[in-house]
Amino acid sequence: GNTFDASHLIKFGEKTINIERGKSVEIPIELTQLAARIDLSFDVKDSSVGSDETSLWSFDVSEVQIANVARKSYAFMSTEETAVNTFDNGDFVTGQFSLWKTDGEEKAVKFCFYTYEKNFESQDKPITITVNGDLYLGEEKQGASREYTLSFNPKKEGQCTTNGIVHGNLYELVGTIDAKTRLMEFAWTLSDWKVRERNVTV
Repeated sequence: GNTFDASHLIKFGEKTINIERGKSVEIPIELTQLAARIDLSFDVKDSSVGSDETSLWSFDVSEVQIANVARKSYAFMSTEETAVNTFDNGDFVTGQFSLWKTDGEEKAVKFCFYTYEKNFESQDKPITITVNGDLYLGEEKQGASREYTLSFNPKKEGQCTTNGIVHGNLYELVGTIDAKTRLMEFAWTLSDWKVRERNVTV
């Protein structure tokens, strides 16, 4: 279960245009998604494997727990770089919920969820992601199950161009486990949405 149903996400846009009486015109209006999407995936780094070889290590995620997703938003935001929503704390964030791997999926490595805007420095409750899973070498489980936690509060640096989680963006969040140390490092980038055209007659 994702935080929102992707088929019911709200998109908005505005454009001022003068239409002459009796004329039929085509008006292109760009829509921006009111929520942000976060794609969460996992990988294992094996420093003993050469660049031309395939690593036999994998991480099988049993559960991803998400806390503090913003579930309320302003209908319009004026910036594309800095989150301005103030509904990211108190009663307007979700409690903890879980994402599960798909039935029949042997190794779960990717999950996605949505959130409305989350401010950067002023967050009382940043989005917290807790991952539980097992490390495998080939088909053999390596040791006990492991748990990793991240507070996701992006800022402008590297390949991230937003302060906070800003509407209309797709955040690619990757957790990479070092097979030697068993530690996980998280990194994130912004990705482009696929453009879809829809014709509406009014």
